[in-house]
Amino acid sequence: MGDSEIIKRLSASEAVTSLTMEGKVAKVLERLKWTVFRSPYFIDSNTGKAREIDVLARNVYHKKHDKHVDLSSSILLMVECKSLTGYHIVVDGNLEMQGNIWEENHKIWAGYDEYNRYERIKPIIDKSKLSEKDKEKAVLNIKEWLFPNDTSVMFKYCPQPYQGIDSFTSYRETNIGTVKELDNSVLWKSFLSLSAASDSYESSHWKTMEDSFISDTNFIVDQGMAIFEDMKPLFFYRDIFRHISIHKILVIDSQIWELKKKPLPIKYFRFAQQNVEGMNELWVDVVSMKHMEEYFGRITNFYNSFFKQVKLRKMSSGYLP
Repeated sequence: MGDSEIIKRLSASEAVTSLTMEGKVAKVLERLKWTVFRSPYFIDSNTGKAREIDVLARNVYHKKHDKHVDLSSSILLMVECKSLTGYHIVVDGNLEMQGNIWEENHKIWAGYDEYNRYERIKPIIDKSKLSEKDKEKAVLNIKEWLFPNDTSVMFKYCPQPYQGIDSFTSYRETNIGTVKELDNSVLWKSFLSLSAASDSYESSHWKTMEDSFISDTNFIVDQGMAIFEDMKPLFFYRDIFRHISIHKILVIDSQIWELKKKPLPIKYFRFAQQNVEGMNELWVDVVSMKHMEEYFGRITNFYNSFFKQVKLRKMSSGYLP
């Protein structure tokens, strides 16, 4: 087989199509002033195996909280790019018509541990050199930092997900002749992959907080410093004032149809995983490649407008959430 034939076949292959899609998505997000990473890897917290995210884009916004620290709120876009050449996605089960929408971004913040009575924070504190009395006092201090006057310090700075998109609970992948089973569905596999990546990102965030807290408190104890006066401005205090919202997206190269009296073309939709109890907290936005610039422009304007309204400033691209 000559080079010209190899080039022809490679150009039409799923591998090249997927890489080309990734590059186009990354360039659009860069033009929209996101900090973009192509093909970053994460360790799946369920399997311990390394996995890849096609495109990761981040914006971080902040404001001064007190003399010690800024508080920050981050938006993280996790994007999978998949080729579905020759297939169509048909959607049904509009959630708005059911009156049953309950959607949130995947939100990461130490304060959410309060709902579980600090079951994640307490084991971190227990690993430190603090005395038992100071460990109890540390929990009380952290609660006060997170919820001064019983009000969440981060509440007003956490955006809801973009709402300019219809949500559906049912879909089929078809080439008109055949229909893909769930286990072979590109959308379903991407949904599971993005959910695993999101969970792993949260696990990594908590591990960072643990390492920071134990290192700092042990140093404070070893040096005989004033524990709570010196703990406050150090890493753990900064970490608990960092909120992260993860928005999961699948970009595909196939056409999308909404099933009404007859199939009608749509540009993008939100697939919401609805369980037997009617809950639909887990979701992914599915976007046709032809309309991805419009979609990314809209969600970028949405998030930028929110943070402008609550008076948070965008941080430089080098800042890590």
